[in-house]
Amino acid sequence: MQRTVLAFANTLRKNGIRISVDEVLSALAGIGWIDLASREQFKTVLKTTWIKCAEDIDEFNRLFDLFFADFSVPDEALSDALPPETLEGPLQEVLDQANGLISPEFRQLVLEGIAALAATLPEVADRVGLGEIRYPLQASHYAQRMRRELGMDRWPAEAEHLLSLLEQAGASEEERAALESGITERTDLFGEIIRDFVGRQAQALIRRDDARDLPRDIMEKGFGALTPWEIQAMREAIREMVQKIRDESALRQKRRQRGRFDVKHTLRRSLAYGGVPLEVSFRKRKKSKTRIVTLCDVSSSVWNASRFMLHLLYSLQDQFDKVRSFVFVDQLGEVTECFEQQDVNEAIETALEKADIPYNRYTDYGSVFKEFFEDYMDAVNRKTTFIVIGDGRNNFFMPGHEYLSRIRSRARRTIWLNPENRGFWKFGDSMMHRYAKECDEVRECRNLKQLIEFINDLTL
Repeated sequence: MQRTVLAFANTLRKNGIRISVDEVLSALAGIGWIDLASREQFKTVLKTTWIKCAEDIDEFNRLFDLFFADFSVPDEALSDALPPETLEGPLQEVLDQANGLISPEFRQLVLEGIAALAATLPEVADRVGLGEIRYPLQASHYAQRMRRELGMDRWPAEAEHLLSLLEQAGASEEERAALESGITERTDLFGEIIRDFVGRQAQALIRRDDARDLPRDIMEKGFGALTPWEIQAMREAIREMVQKIRDESALRQKRRQRGRFDVKHTLRRSLAYGGVPLEVSFRKRKKSKTRIVTLCDVSSSVWNASRFMLHLLYSLQDQFDKVRSFVFVDQLGEVTECFEQQDVNEAIETALEKADIPYNRYTDYGSVFKEFFEDYMDAVNRKTTFIVIGDGRNNFFMPGHEYLSRIRSRARRTIWLNPENRGFWKFGDSMMHRYAKECDEVRECRNLKQLIEFINDLTL
């Protein structure tokens, strides 16, 4: 059971559900207090120990049903035929005296039935490396490897040898024929169970891999052209990337925690011992995090792209000292509180309801920059990275770039993320040629690949 639980934990990890070693140990301790015959009790212990986020519950349920699939086999129909009651004693005696010519797996098939043998499949799968499956077409290959691991290719010869021994022990032809028929039926059924087991495991192990390892054409596909499936796949990829960034940041912080080697302080402290021993001293690093202020265009023309950018930025709030967030069309609405108190997906929906701005108007960057300068400049100081998310199309209103210039003079950095192809920035009502002059950095950010590159530069 321990190996099975560990294998299931690894399956969940491969599908993006984070499980620590301590949580695995807690689950193993917990199942020692329940009735393992109760599927619901077993499932409840694993779920309550491992699942920490509501959005992972459906995925856990799906994977649990795939991994711990019920092995429904007609053992009752076979019980009368394998073995016949008159053969129970002789069969047991013959198997005991087989001198290693009958494998343990074949013996278990004959004496205990399919259900008992099927219970060993998770362990067999671990031995053949089923967890490394990457493509659906590999399922038949791994099913064949499991058959070989169980020695099923030798079962026909073992059955023939067993029947020969029974004949020598005085079993009748009818009894041997009934036993042979039962063995053949069980062997065929068990082969089907292996194929079904591998197929279910493949579904559990491959499905999320496809979402995480997004094809290059999807990574470089514009946000506005994504299908619903691709949007969901990208959300999963973003969630995993966020966790990776957090892990790398924590590791980097741990390595730097001691600070730099302080030569002067080390020599000064060692004087108390005449220079021996040498007590090494480090210069402590000051904790410094960037403050973030974002202005995000939520008009219909860029909302799909803005949603992805907000999702990623606010999933990384803990990487910054302070995050203040605003959405706009032709007026500003602050939504910082929503992101501080709610999950990202829920916060985005709530933010749109509580921002109290008109969404049915034309985008006016000039009036937005003026409003921010007059009402919210207290949010900007020399530690602030000021980020604008939008296409810069101002519908031929006054550009207001002078206000953006004043904001830039107060901020540490000013960055503009534009979800539109750079080749269109100088045409129509685009004011990007003016806004770009008032920014420290302007990036085309119209697909997930470009967004990931920006977040890596911002946080790492």
